[in-house]
Amino acid sequence: MIRRIVICQLVTLCGFVSLWGGLEANAAQVYVDVAAGAGGNTYNNATNSLTDWSVTSSNALGSDNRWGIRTGGSATSAFGSSSCELYSTETGAVLHMEISGLQPSSTYTGLRIYMLGSNTVGYNWTLDVSLDGSNWTTYSDYDAVGFTGTIVDTSNGGVGVPQTGTPTGTRRFWHALPNATTNAAGVLKIHIRSGTGAANRSSFDGIGYENVPSSPPDPYSSSVTISEFVADNPGPVVLPGSVVDMDGDSSDWVELHNPGATADLSGWKLTDDPLVPDKWTFPAGTLLGWNSRLLVFASGKNRRLNGVELHANFKLSNSGFLQLSRPAASGPDVVLSVLNTYPSQNSRASFGNSATAPAAPVWGYFTTPTPNAANGSNVPGFVSSADTDVDRGIFSAAFPVTITCPTAGSTILYTLNGSVPLQGSPTTTSIAPANGSSSPAGVIQITGTTILRTRAVKTGLGPSKVDSHTYLFPSQVLGQTSPPAHFPAAASWSHFGNYDWAMDPNIVNHANSASKCTVDDLLSIPSISLVMDWSELFGTSGIYPAISPVPEEGLDKAADIELLNPTASATQPNNGDHFSASGRTHIFGGTSQDRWKVDKLSFNFNVTGSVATGIYGDTAVGNYGKLILDARMGNTWLHEWDDTQRTRGDYIRDEVASEVQRLQGYAGTHSRRVHFYLNGMYWGLYTLHEKPDADFQSAYQGGDPDDWDILKHSPLRDDCLGGGTFVNPAVSASVKTNNTSYVNYQAMLATVATGVDLTNQTNYTAVGARLDIDAFIDYVLLNFYLGNYDWSHQNWYASFRRNHPLGRWRFHSWDAEHVLRSETEDFTNDSENATPTFIHQRLATNAEYRMRFADRMHKWFFNNGLFTTSGLTAVCNRQFNEIDAAMRCESARWGDNRSAARPSPLTNVTYTRGVEWLNEKARMLDVVVPARNPLILNSLKSKTNALYPRVDLAVTSSAIFHAPSYSQHGGIVPANYSLSLTNPNGALGTVYYTLDGSDPRLTGGTLSGTARVYSTPVALTHSVTVCSRVKNGSVWSALNEAAFSVGTVAPNASNLTISKIMWKPAPPSATDLLAGYDESDFEFLELYNPSGNSVNLAGIDFTAGLDIALNGGATPELQPGARAVLVAKPSAFLHRYGSSTNVIGSFVNGSNLSGSETLTLVDANGDMIRSFTYNAPGTGPWPKTETSGTGAALVLVRPELNPDPSSGANWRASGAANPSPGFDDRTDLVAWQTDHFGGPTNLTADSDGDGLSNLFEFASGGDPHAGIDFARLPGFSFTSDSLSALMFDYRRKKDIASLVWQLEQAADLDLWTAVPGNVETLSVTDHGDGTETLHCRYLLPDVPEHRFFRLRLTQP
Repeated sequence: MIRRIVICQLVTLCGFVSLWGGLEANAAQVYVDVAAGAGGNTYNNATNSLTDWSVTSSNALGSDNRWGIRTGGSATSAFGSSSCELYSTETGAVLHMEISGLQPSSTYTGLRIYMLGSNTVGYNWTLDVSLDGSNWTTYSDYDAVGFTGTIVDTSNGGVGVPQTGTPTGTRRFWHALPNATTNAAGVLKIHIRSGTGAANRSSFDGIGYENVPSSPPDPYSSSVTISEFVADNPGPVVLPGSVVDMDGDSSDWVELHNPGATADLSGWKLTDDPLVPDKWTFPAGTLLGWNSRLLVFASGKNRRLNGVELHANFKLSNSGFLQLSRPAASGPDVVLSVLNTYPSQNSRASFGNSATAPAAPVWGYFTTPTPNAANGSNVPGFVSSADTDVDRGIFSAAFPVTITCPTAGSTILYTLNGSVPLQGSPTTTSIAPANGSSSPAGVIQITGTTILRTRAVKTGLGPSKVDSHTYLFPSQVLGQTSPPAHFPAAASWSHFGNYDWAMDPNIVNHANSASKCTVDDLLSIPSISLVMDWSELFGTSGIYPAISPVPEEGLDKAADIELLNPTASATQPNNGDHFSASGRTHIFGGTSQDRWKVDKLSFNFNVTGSVATGIYGDTAVGNYGKLILDARMGNTWLHEWDDTQRTRGDYIRDEVASEVQRLQGYAGTHSRRVHFYLNGMYWGLYTLHEKPDADFQSAYQGGDPDDWDILKHSPLRDDCLGGGTFVNPAVSASVKTNNTSYVNYQAMLATVATGVDLTNQTNYTAVGARLDIDAFIDYVLLNFYLGNYDWSHQNWYASFRRNHPLGRWRFHSWDAEHVLRSETEDFTNDSENATPTFIHQRLATNAEYRMRFADRMHKWFFNNGLFTTSGLTAVCNRQFNEIDAAMRCESARWGDNRSAARPSPLTNVTYTRGVEWLNEKARMLDVVVPARNPLILNSLKSKTNALYPRVDLAVTSSAIFHAPSYSQHGGIVPANYSLSLTNPNGALGTVYYTLDGSDPRLTGGTLSGTARVYSTPVALTHSVTVCSRVKNGSVWSALNEAAFSVGTVAPNASNLTISKIMWKPAPPSATDLLAGYDESDFEFLELYNPSGNSVNLAGIDFTAGLDIALNGGATPELQPGARAVLVAKPSAFLHRYGSSTNVIGSFVNGSNLSGSETLTLVDANGDMIRSFTYNAPGTGPWPKTETSGTGAALVLVRPELNPDPSSGANWRASGAANPSPGFDDRTDLVAWQTDHFGGPTNLTADSDGDGLSNLFEFASGGDPHAGIDFARLPGFSFTSDSLSALMFDYRRKKDIASLVWQLEQAADLDLWTAVPGNVETLSVTDHGDGTETLHCRYLLPDVPEHRFFRLRLTQP
């Protein structure tokens, strides 16, 4: 009898169209056709082919020795004559079936694979299913009893019902269909694999498959849960297994899992706030199929487009709350999954549930995240860090380092070659504990430059983070020749095929001190150490020697970065605010990507989280997620082919351009020169600097990074879309026409298109609606004046804040290495299509633009402005001085790298500081800089459309028509200063001026109504801004503008105090959160002038408690009784409090108010004005401000009396969440009467008959309609020692300025006078309701026997 395996015909096979695409089988092919005893064929797993074979009477295996099928009825069969039997003596033998011709369909959700019959199925066979031939799903293991795995039995019509024990009847296995795009071949493959043992056999009546019909998605499913999330996502390079979002950002994410029937998530809710359960809702049409997972990125980007990657409108906190809920058919929402307080997260793991049953979650950390995949085993926590008793730093003598870990039973691992410590690695050393209950400790000797990396491990816990400690020995660095012997071998790199590791001994031992590199030179600027696995840095697959061309900045590797010697101290290099951060790094910039234009490559380091540092100075934001380490090539000694550029090696040009833009008052990037080390190998002088991307704009100008469009170079270039978050969430980043940066930039370009008549004022005004014209003119002037050769076809950034009423395009200097090359280079006629020069040339056809251009030009080109010889020389000298000593180190490291390419007779002569660098410095300062001002001024004056006025506009060679000059150009002058204005044009024209800061000229050239004709000197009686022009017929000169601070005095303790401290603002509202602001962004500090003189605030600073930067522009001054505010984040302050406040500066370097710190305010000379320690939480007499959660500030009581701010008794809590920054927030008597009486009332009357007047009720914080309140009555007593003192107390509102409490005495109750002598306040009780009780003592002098006392309340 011939018996074959039964195959059931498949009708259809598919999935949900909206989620899975679906599949349908048109035909079935099964690669098995075996007849027992009569021969047949089988699938050969080894050769992936069918092979004929014959079955012998002894039922031996086939000739391929892989697997066999035996029929029942023989003596060797244990299953009887009704069964088919699989039989194998080889572990891993495979019965292979393949179904082809699967096509998309929308009718079915998946298929069932089943075995027919009621007999025992067993002996270690395993069923696998795959839709692509490479990713397999295992369904079950068998044994002699039956199914032992988690089996799905659907014989009773159920779906997804786990079965245990021995099922009866038909055994069916549910298999959900994945996305159809993963099955392009349309092939389903089934394997039945044998296990181990001599008698691996399985009996069944048949094997087959059938379709599973779809059912409507369930909007009320209760099976969906939060299964995993990452709250500190560093990306897959640092955290393998994690993912980035569609923008390439390492956004946090939340994974949902559905083990049940398909769920409809439309309107479901995800939140991180227990008070706002519907903080983010799923868009309509969001479905989650059976046994499927869905990621929602917690990025704050709020993308709710069906079919597009989902983004919540919040970001996950390091620890906190997370909840998933859904609407109910009726009644309140149903909470499906909630973590009320999840523990602190870190960048080394995700957090999730390892249990299979949602009802019994086992939450913990996954050291390898599994987004969109089943969770494995987790750990409850992590081993504590391995600590060293000597921190990273710079050293001159050997020392021991002790490494410890407080976690009992843990093992310390460490390496000395930059690699990550791993158990079992030959480069890793272990320090084991003495026993399971003790903590490990060990000592190593540091005798020279060493890279120590440590971590600790313990079974059952996640490993600690890797800590890197760079111990630098500068004296050893000077002798650097090659990497240490214990480092792995490096792959080939360098332009000449060899390695350039060495410090040049000829420079280290140079006879000329101007060129000799010393230890002190290595300490003259801060140092940055990059630490990473040496093989990932210099190995064959490392980022440094990668073969050119490398995909644009595409190869990231995990690394640590350290700041050493932050104060650039030669004597105390380990003092100051050094830092260490983990993250990922790649080679950065077009030059560095193209191996080997230059051997010294640039790096971009992306910090995991962010790092706070003041390395860029007081005006920088102080908190960074990205660190750019720029090697430079243009105009350096390492230029690839141009000896002229090597000779011009100055190493400051780009930094000069950036500093100039900052001094103009715009967001130019900050930088700091550093010595750079790669795993302890000195790599030369680098520039650490910011990048003007979306994060940069958000930090300096407000909003969320997603609010910003960022454009790099030109929209006509392929690399124009660099930096920032610019992608329309509904489209791919590669679709340029849907890129908001591209679209919005093109909209701006359309306003200046060639066909637009820009002489028409309406058209010109339209340009100003999209382009910040003043900022644009200043940017163009910067590049014209500096002579930027490599611009504007490239090397610029532009930014635009979308959806903001003041949003305008602005341009940012970038990579300006080719400025100040020559005293004759003039690029004022350039016009590159779609770039700044094209925009400028088009705008220059408008007369108002030309006038405004001249005004901005006059600001910078005259009166010792930035673009004068003195102004620019000061900038250049600051930059030269920063790197003066460090240039000797650069010479020792790289001065000989391109020396062989120098023309004779200098071939092979090393570039040095003493010769080449000092020569170029002198040329720039003595030749180039002095020539730039007259060159560009004359060039712009001589254009057909003059950009600086000339006497005769019709004649290009006509002389300059000058603006008026002042006897003093602004600044501090005495009261009634006599200001003289001079017309440099002699008798040509009339001088017009204003004293209110307005322009004497109106748009179109008419005279302003406030303009005055100058004839005699003007007496300045108060601080003013003087604006003036000369008018000769229809020709106007440029505007001369100067601010004068008249009659001001220097700040001191008598005229300047701190009057408000907002250290605990009200929590951010939903609007605040959408704008990208955190609670601390709304902090502020208020200053007050209690004197009768105007105070000049120029140069004030804090030496303790805060770092601040005053706003640029006019000298800040504070009038008598006036207030000014310093704010944490200007854009946040504007968002919450509006624009009416006098904001004079901001907190910088990441500094904030803590609620208990010393504040030391100093003047421009560093002399102390105020220094005190406040205690906001309410210790002692200090009032509480943080408990209400309303955002109350500490407010100085009656600041006009200049009380001592160091006494807590002189402070109160503000009475409202908005404490009126910059204004008096005290209760107004008129407003109080309106609130309680509807208008003015008799203040001496007693409205509630309690014996207290209405005025007293107001003063003591009482209710004039509530009756007697004994707690508010004053109390009197005498001391027991012969009545030597009168003791009394009284209660008052702290925020009232207009009332006076006075102790008076009388002998006859008729004539009352103020008591002589002083009344002493012994203590103050703050009642927390805006009132306080003062406990006072009056020492009684020798007076007549009878006297009376009273406490009198008056309103002055």
